[in-house]
Amino acid sequence: MAAAWVLDDVILVDGTGGAPVPRSRVVVEDGVIVSVGSAATPPVAGAAVVEGRGRWVLPGLWDTHMHHRFSAGGMLWPEEFREEQLLLNWRAYLAAGVTSVVSIGDDPTTTVAARAAEQDGALVGPRVFAAGSLFTAPGGHPVGTVLRNPAVRVGDLAIEVGHPVEARRRLRLQCEQHGIDLVKVVYSSIPGGGPRLGREVLDALVEEARLLGRRVFAHVSTFEEAAECVQAGVDGLEHMVVKRGTPFDPAELRVG
Repeated sequence: MAAAWVLDDVILVDGTGGAPVPRSRVVVEDGVIVSVGSAATPPVAGAAVVEGRGRWVLPGLWDTHMHHRFSAGGMLWPEEFREEQLLLNWRAYLAAGVTSVVSIGDDPTTTVAARAAEQDGALVGPRVFAAGSLFTAPGGHPVGTVLRNPAVRVGDLAIEVGHPVEARRRLRLQCEQHGIDLVKVVYSSIPGGGPRLGREVLDALVEEARLLGRRVFAHVSTFEEAAECVQAGVDGLEHMVVKRGTPFDPAELRVG
């Protein structure tokens, strides 16, 4: 049997929706949880014991919307940007209990390299699911907004596409080059009526993503944009959705 260690006398939240379980014991072998039970059960022979003393244990948290390079000052504070801060931030996620993150639009060389390093054990950090560069209209957000500042340092954040054929080609290329896990599209106008992806381009990206086995997530701002994305088959909506400034029933977005 592989070397084991035991986390003893903890209050367990198992993620099933049940009540917290006091005086629990968690047994780990070779980095994998193999059993969860009462602290009153016989101890595991030869296992190292970590006394929980009534502390709480719960499943790892997910951050399902993050832009990792931004968190090192690449966008908001470009004058303070430091590459080494990126590495420190991966560790910070674990310290906060976050064990999985979804990079929903970042320079792919940064996040894909981190994903590989974590999988190889070279990086102490959360599991990384990477969208790579996001897809937007020529001059659309964020190209026509935050990236207008030449000091911003976020790498290849956006891919500008204006035609369905080009959109399909660039998506296939990103999958081939970086092995992205999901696809991020910006289907939202810049405030004041800036460029937005055409519906035919959105449809092409969703269809191509399906062929490539990827899910699609869309940056939207309005109810109308959200509804069109749902009709196109987008899997998830990012950011707050407003229906002419008033709340709405999410059931209104259901297809059919």
